[in-house]
Amino acid sequence: MCGSHPTGVPVEPAQALHGFLDALGVAPDRIPDSLPARAAKYRSRLGLRRVLVVLDNARDADQVRDLIPGAAGCAVVVTSRNRLPALVATAGARPFPLDLLPAESARALFLARAGGRVTARDDPALAQIVARCAGLPLALALVAARAATRPNLALRVLADDLAGVHNGLDGLTGTDLRPVFSWSYLALDEPERRMFRLLGLFPGTAVGVAAAASLAGAPAASAGRSLAKLAEANMVTELADGRFTTHDLLRAYACELVAKEEAASRRLVDHYVHSAETADKLLWPHRHRRTAPAPPDGVSVADLGDQEGATAWLVAEQPVLLALLDSPVIDDPTTARLARALTTHLHRSMQPGLVHTVATAALRATERSGDDWGRADAQREIGLALIRLDRHAEATGALDAALALFEGLDEYVGMAHTQLTLGWLADQQLRLTQSLEHDRRALALFGAAGDRNGEARALNAVGWDEARLGNHAQALRQCRRAVRLHLRLGDRSGAARAHDSIGYALHHLGRYSDALDSFDRALAVYRAAGDLFCVAETLTHVGDTLHAGGSPGEASAAWRAALGILDTLGHATRPRSGNGCSTSARTERPRSAGDGFRRPCRRRPRCRTGAGRRRSRSGRRRPAARSSTR
Repeated sequence: MCGSHPTGVPVEPAQALHGFLDALGVAPDRIPDSLPARAAKYRSRLGLRRVLVVLDNARDADQVRDLIPGAAGCAVVVTSRNRLPALVATAGARPFPLDLLPAESARALFLARAGGRVTARDDPALAQIVARCAGLPLALALVAARAATRPNLALRVLADDLAGVHNGLDGLTGTDLRPVFSWSYLALDEPERRMFRLLGLFPGTAVGVAAAASLAGAPAASAGRSLAKLAEANMVTELADGRFTTHDLLRAYACELVAKEEAASRRLVDHYVHSAETADKLLWPHRHRRTAPAPPDGVSVADLGDQEGATAWLVAEQPVLLALLDSPVIDDPTTARLARALTTHLHRSMQPGLVHTVATAALRATERSGDDWGRADAQREIGLALIRLDRHAEATGALDAALALFEGLDEYVGMAHTQLTLGWLADQQLRLTQSLEHDRRALALFGAAGDRNGEARALNAVGWDEARLGNHAQALRQCRRAVRLHLRLGDRSGAARAHDSIGYALHHLGRYSDALDSFDRALAVYRAAGDLFCVAETLTHVGDTLHAGGSPGEASAAWRAALGILDTLGHATRPRSGNGCSTSARTERPRSAGDGFRRPCRRRPRCRTGAGRRRSRSGRRRPAARSSTR
């Protein structure tokens, strides 16, 4: 039917019917002139026959509607690069989308087309060819044709040539796909052509509607329609999460078509920066932030909904977000904004190495732009990441630099958060009195700045320090104050972390039932927010308390559930023994939820004796270290 053809002239229905009637034995002078009359005669001729009609390469439903036989004994197969939804709606057609070929089928297609020249020695090269053609039948057929017509060319050479396909189509020299792709491209309307070209600028593998809209500088609804039409034309593939992906070969073709459009690339960067900042606000609503500018004209921001949606978006888009930090069109202030917007998610997903990477990128950007507040914040984030990476000496240097910068700016909130992080570092080094001193300084600084949420976090930190020093009654007073203040401010996450600390103090007072109630309150919030690491950590505390209270079976179940989550997160574990638990995750204890400034919530998951403390080498019991997380 020539629906997609280099001539650009599809076969008209009347012309196709003329050919069908001639094949069915109708004399040329008996073939009607009008389309309706030809269709009627065609169907009458098929009325008593059993015929399979194949309509290959159809342009649209209108082109083939009059060619569909009405007889019960006939069937029709329509192939097209488009999805032809109108045939499904009006003619009762059953769609059979053809996905990319699986590896075994791709291999079989190549072998069938390449002839008998492939031997067992060629298997590694054949596997590379199949992988690089990624299941696209046309690419496989063309590469196989090249192999068949050049029998002296080793398959490994052909496989190496194909490596260039990710940077362009020249790896298919002699089997050029450009004309084939151009048939589908030229059949598109101009808005869809432009959208396809712009996808060549996209640095990832799957693009969302809002990101595509920002590339095009168009409303999201318009971009969504263009992407849907591209999907109908099989130029992109819609994924289950509503994003769209493009085959590597088509992406290479789009890259060749697109001109250098810095404005589109800048809009894409702005989309991701504003969307990442929106996600960060959902994950940590009470974070201390500078006022961000409004999105520029033509930039769409992702609609994330809630914390779960924000986390899902950040997980899916993380490769693109990290790649954009090195984009040639991103300026230094935007680099710092994007890096800071990523840290909450990276902390919560236990990726301290990446926190260090993005914070270092922010530090370099702020040094170039002369942004001292940004430098201080980046140094604090670097210090936090280094603590988690057990590089304590380097962390001390970064945090001291951050504190000096904040002091020079007379920035009380930044000084307070840095004091909390220094307190966590002291806690990790078992310098418990110094930890309490840092946290008390933070509490005073938050009070002087009028930061009530910061006060609540610092109260929790001070309460944890008191518990670590054995002052459990004082710890309960401070942490309960923290809960009340957090709830008054609407910070359920902060209240959950304080409940976790309360549970720890109650455990050490021997009030195991009350401790479990407090842990349950924390777990309810963590689970609702999808904060899996906090869930695992608190389940570990639950196990400790159950074990101390004489329920070893239930304790083991809680520990195993915690360990399963930590394994899923890829968190490091190490063997432990002597108290009924085979393994224990090695974690740091978070000091302030979501901000990475030490928060007394997370302790090293381990199996304890009834007193809930571990023994030092000297045989004396000592408290367990706390950790910090977002």
